[in-house]
Amino acid sequence: MDAQTFFLLQYDVVRMLADELLLVDIADDQLRQAPGANQHSLIWLLWHVTRWEDVSITMLGQGRPQVLLAGNWVERLGCARHDMGGLMTGEECRAFNTAIDPVAVRAYRLAVETQTRLVVASLGDEGLDELVPEEHFQRVLAAGVLGESEMLWLERFLRCRSRGWWLSSIIWYQSAYLLGEVAFIRQQMALPAQPFPFNPG
Repeated sequence: MDAQTFFLLQYDVVRMLADELLLVDIADDQLRQAPGANQHSLIWLLWHVTRWEDVSITMLGQGRPQVLLAGNWVERLGCARHDMGGLMTGEECRAFNTAIDPVAVRAYRLAVETQTRLVVASLGDEGLDELVPEEHFQRVLAAGVLGESEMLWLERFLRCRSRGWWLSSIIWYQSAYLLGEVAFIRQQMALPAQPFPFNPG
């Protein structure tokens, strides 16, 4: 099995799980709702992991800019942020939940998915172990993806990662972070438990 097929098998699964947990039978006002003052909303989580995927696939350096910057998405989303939201305060998150357009977030997510599949289709197994060149890494960061200067620790963590690391991060970030947080928030909001995929019927 080649790297493209292996990635897409996992990618399809985590996307399907996210759809079931996040987007099926949930109203926009529920997506915007945060169960506690210091907790994220479901729509914030969806936006956040989509931003991560957008940045990660750009790091592979296939000559494509971030989807966020190429399609007027900042205006369409109703959110002026270019970062991934890692240092947002509770007040900023509440303002985000009010301003963000859930329909646009879904559309942005689909646009990023299309970009991801196009880039993966152009990849070969060779080159995935190569480090992302420093100049390209800095060019991607220059778009403001980390936000405030306090995120320098994150820049140090992300520097000198391979192209394969960035590609695989899309899977583990969506599965380990998104799906775990979503399940917890649904429970806190007393939303109906989703049987999928444990009891497919």
